[in-house]
Amino acid sequence: MAHVEKSCLLRKAAYRKTQVVERLRPTKLARDNGFYPKKPKSSTRDRDPKDWIIIAVPQIVSEEDFEKQKRSFKKIKSYRREIINVMSTS
Repeated sequence: MAHVEKSCLLRKAAYRKTQVVERLRPTKLARDNGFYPKKPKSSTRDRDPKDWIIIAVPQIVSEEDFEKQKRSFKKIKSYRREIINVMSTS
């Protein structure tokens, strides 16, 4: 089972979380080569959460399955840390 976001479990999703804005400073490529992007608004910024558009989505995973998968990911993550620690001390 693929990783599922908590928002999917809550059966809500947000739309328009970012907005297109002008870049605050030029990129390294633009600075080094002396050009700017063709589009003046070539950067994005997060919007205030109160401005998000919330939409309903169907529940694709039961809460029980979600918690089971979450525990499984925690086990895998801790196991990977143990392996990395053993390898780094060898």
